Amino acid sequence: MITSPIASFPEPYPGECFGGVALRFWELYGASAPRRFLFQKLNIRLSDITGIPTALARIVERIPSYSETSIDSLLEKHTAWPFYRPFLTDSSLRKAWKKIVQGPKGSMQLTLGDAASRLSIKRGLQICVSCAAIDREIVGRPFFHIEHQLPGVVCCPIHGTELLRNRDVWRVLDRLDVIVDSTSPIPASNDELKLARLASSLLSANLHCIENDLVVGSYLERLRSLNLITKMGRVRYGELQDRVAQTFSQNMLIRIGGAGKDAQNWYHSILFRPDRSHHPVKHLLLIGAIYGTIDAFQGALMQRELVFNTKKDAPPKRDISVDVRRASADTGKSFTQIADELGLSVTTCITHAKRQGMNVPSRPKLLTRDLIRRIGNLAAKGISAKTIANDASISAVTVYRVIRSDRAIEQSWKQAREQVARARHRSIWSKKMGLSTQRGVKALRQRAPATYAWLYRHDRDWLNTHKPIA
Repeated sequence: MITSPIASFPEPYPGECFGGVALRFWELYGASAPRRFLFQKLNIRLSDITGIPTALARIVERIPSYSETSIDSLLEKHTAWPFYRPFLTDSSLRKAWKKIVQGPKGSMQLTLGDAASRLSIKRGLQICVSCAAIDREIVGRPFFHIEHQLPGVVCCPIHGTELLRNRDVWRVLDRLDVIVDSTSPIPASNDELKLARLASSLLSANLHCIENDLVVGSYLERLRSLNLITKMGRVRYGELQDRVAQTFSQNMLIRIGGAGKDAQNWYHSILFRPDRSHHPVKHLLLIGAIYGTIDAFQGALMQRELVFNTKKDAPPKRDISVDVRRASADTGKSFTQIADELGLSVTTCITHAKRQGMNVPSRPKLLTRDLIRRIGNLAAKGISAKTIANDASISAVTVYRVIRSDRAIEQSWKQAREQVARARHRSIWSKKMGLSTQRGVKALRQRAPATYAWLYRHDRDWLNTHKPIA
């Protein structure tokens, strides 16, 4: 790979994506095939062209006309970084920034959550015929706009026409004028236009990494105002999904993989797993359904930030067990009255009362003390809740309730379940190693992906000592 200075790297046009700039550099000076030329000159790969580039510091330091501040400028104005940044966790943000600036080289799909999002996002450069005609009048040639390359976007947010996509990005540049001249603009649907404009607004809003508690708090407050949360604090996911489908369309949701039960799981994860990063497209679906625009979402964030300006001003996390103990100090109150007073379900109140060691009046129909003891013994052996339920002729919900009501049983059950899972996955991996005729971890990983993922996360030391010969 060449490391000499590059004296005449093209300056980006306003709104041009970095991948388009790199392809114009090949067009001006490339004597060999674009893939080979860009890799040898700049160590640029396909993922740098269609996504966010990595190891930018090594590229910038070779271009005399650029400076250290050019990295910030490139990321802010010519990549999708402002689109992803607002909804990353602190750890994901630091990891992504380090990879973008310093490296190592490689796709950002894992770091930014594209791979794990389960969204049907197609890769490839896209261009708007109407924008290309305007660009040719202003700068003399069409180029690739960053707002057209955002994930999930298939139409131009300005003209409302479908974007042309070419997966073979190495061969599209020399035919760009011909493609644009021979194609007539096709109007896009209103639903696709809504998503495209939301994505474009998020890109230009220049939002920095937002605290997850602030985002989730704003969402929940808005859902309460729309009567999408019950008095018990439970989200009406079915009605929320219907609202999303009405805002966009079922066909568009199916296209991006945002329909059905999976989408409801997304919303639950966004609202109640704020420690995780979630793909911006999932947030856009939620924002579009309950706020309508990015400006309205920003306004809600600002109002909530005025109430809780810093984490120190935020109210302490609610301790339900303490609330239940205080409320039950009045012996005349039933747990039904306590639940209504605290805005909780009766089951939740009783579970926390048992955890506090309080005397809970028992009115069992099937759940006798002997059965509870039997459930605890089976749970300590690591038997699944479904198997215990079938054995005891009760529901799995009842089994979980019994296990959660006793911290000792709950802890021993989790440890036993992990031991059972570890033994099962080790056995599967060992059998696959014995049956596999191919060498290397990659081939074996494809035969047992779920087992590999579990061992990698929970039993990595054992996995590292039980790998096939490369």
